[in-house]
Amino acid sequence: MDLSIIIPHYENIDGLEILLQSIFSDSIIHPDIYFEVLVIDDYSCDKTKEELIRLQSKFNFKLYHNDSIKSAGTCRNIGIDNSKGKWLLFADSDDYFLPEFLKNVSKYFDYDFDIVFFPPISRVSGSDIESDRHIKYQKLINDYKYNNDELLLRIKWLSPWSKLIKKELIIKNRIKFDSILAGNDIYFSISIGLKANRINIDECNIYCINKRQISLVANPTYEHCFSRIKGQLNGNKLLYENKLGKYKFSFLRLIIKTSRFGFLHFWKAFCYILLNLDNPFNNFPLFIHEYLKSKNYRNGGKPLKAIIQAIYRRICMFFEKKR
Repeated sequence: MDLSIIIPHYENIDGLEILLQSIFSDSIIHPDIYFEVLVIDDYSCDKTKEELIRLQSKFNFKLYHNDSIKSAGTCRNIGIDNSKGKWLLFADSDDYFLPEFLKNVSKYFDYDFDIVFFPPISRVSGSDIESDRHIKYQKLINDYKYNNDELLLRIKWLSPWSKLIKKELIIKNRIKFDSILAGNDIYFSISIGLKANRINIDECNIYCINKRQISLVANPTYEHCFSRIKGQLNGNKLLYENKLGKYKFSFLRLIIKTSRFGFLHFWKAFCYILLNLDNPFNNFPLFIHEYLKSKNYRNGGKPLKAIIQAIYRRICMFFEKKR
């Protein structure tokens, strides 16, 4: 098997059908390219599961159900574990592939690259209006092409889609997605970027990102914000371990978002970052980060840490009583 396409899904049958149509329409034009499609459902309702079976009768894909921690990251890990392809493509169920994507990726099947990056396009869902969700990826492609900025391409392309990934890279280095609600692809994307021996770019567009008006990105819940903080903490730890601390994520925007849900929610997020030895104001100012990593904090700073832990526990107890 040359290629495995892995799709996590939750309550989006219409979007999934469009995505599957984009895949299998292309396969009619290129019947000599051998691939499989794996759809992993993330606790959809029973009616949606029945619709998934209907889709299976229309499209030839393998269906799995997540019975572990609810997360697109968990679903992607299930897909990796059950995939047979030498190469992997990831897709979200509300996006779709562009015509000739199979031809564009298949030309690399016999190359010795670990990752091949393709600039995506983006559209406002249900229209031909261009969105802005692809711009940062196009910039990474341009910086690599014109400025030879390879490091940023490796560590800043934080989504798993629109890049062809050699499965051996993932298996050999035991790389997994985080099983959290949001930001589950941060650690995975940085890990494969740092571990890849050879990477390449291809300026063909193979993938379209749909921008929905109502989404977790545009309208995050508190759980979504807190989960993304966890994902960024894992990413920051990986960057720090690889002496790339200057590229660590800032938490400022997320902390501001948590404040919208109330003062206690804000303090819960703030204390959680401190307890994980990171700086809520990462690189602003830098000395806070240095202090949190210093022996003074780890040893002499024990009283401060105890106070933070006490505040965090009380906040968590408050939310438990609210349930």
